[in-house]
Amino acid sequence: MRLLVEEACNTARFRLTVGSTTSVDDVDASISTAGVAGTHIADTLALKPVLEPRDLKPVARISTQIDERNRPNRRRLRAGVCRLQHSGDWATAGRVLADAAQALERAGAEALVLCTNTMHCVLDVIEPAIGIPVLHIADATARRVHAAGIGKVGLLATRFTMEQDFYRGRLERNGLAVLVPDADERVEIHRIIYEELCLGVIRESSAATCRRIMASLVARGAEGVVLGCTEVGLLIGAEDTTVAVFDTARIHAEDAVDWALAG
Repeated sequence: MRLLVEEACNTARFRLTVGSTTSVDDVDASISTAGVAGTHIADTLALKPVLEPRDLKPVARISTQIDERNRPNRRRLRAGVCRLQHSGDWATAGRVLADAAQALERAGAEALVLCTNTMHCVLDVIEPAIGIPVLHIADATARRVHAAGIGKVGLLATRFTMEQDFYRGRLERNGLAVLVPDADERVEIHRIIYEELCLGVIRESSAATCRRIMASLVARGAEGVVLGCTEVGLLIGAEDTTVAVFDTARIHAEDAVDWALAG
């Protein structure tokens, strides 16, 4: 199996052969030999097939190793963006994500999938920085809601997403009526997301809180509930309410696959 390795920052390109004994360290060594100083496969690199492989196991194994090496970097990035969110420094957060988007475009991405509802609030910074389309999570969700014959939804998400126009307004401009929980409930959902779900903490008491809030939204006329934070689906699902549930994480991923296959 041959791979094309693209260094996202310097757009250096070279090819190497991946076999049953190839390790991620071998890939790092190849990068060093190619003269891409100070760069490693764990640092925002893209692997692309050059030839159709008969056996993808070596590639899958290396991809797993890359994922393990990148995990601390992802955690640091996520923590940094989280601090910027809560300090209100959206401009800096937007530049961080715009830089990442540019790196992905240089690595060969043909579209951008921003796998977070809240950070769609900085698309006005990201989109001008790249030349590829952004597959908007709210647009994909709105299409799925309309396909279900529903016109009014409740929204569970971070306070940023529930209270600001970048998301609610986008759904409304797509022809949906959007209901959000009351102020105290929004604070509690926000807390559950950041203090529990983002840290991998799943509590039945929090699930019960969300079920109660969803029931309140349904009583106010919601015909469906949008899980407008990619972590909320870890806690609740279709079995927790009497109306349709729209998990934006799943919908967005499926929309991206549909887009790629259509191309």
